[in-house]
Amino acid sequence: MKVRVKYYGVIRNPKIMDKLEDEICISGNGTVGKLLQSLVRKYGDGFRSMLLTPDWEPLLTTIISLNGHDISETDGLNTKLEDNSELSITAVLAAIEGG
Repeated sequence: MKVRVKYYGVIRNPKIMDKLEDEICISGNGTVGKLLQSLVRKYGDGFRSMLLTPDWEPLLTTIISLNGHDISETDGLNTKLEDNSELSITAVLAAIEGG
């Protein structure tokens, strides 16, 4: 199955990856988590650390949507992919408190 992945925010760092989008082919019954594993293999640990905790949970500064729906409101990383789905990944900077 083919999934279009669009990148937004600080994840589009030239030192990590500088694409606006990818088209990824996943075999079998794919999930968002399996797709992210594939992207980490492609782009490396810097990519993973901008999006996921060491336990592979999305950081609070990461928004992942599948076909316009936030995956945190469905099955999270276990959300099933369908052919021709669109996944958007947004990584934002955390606000700094104090003063």
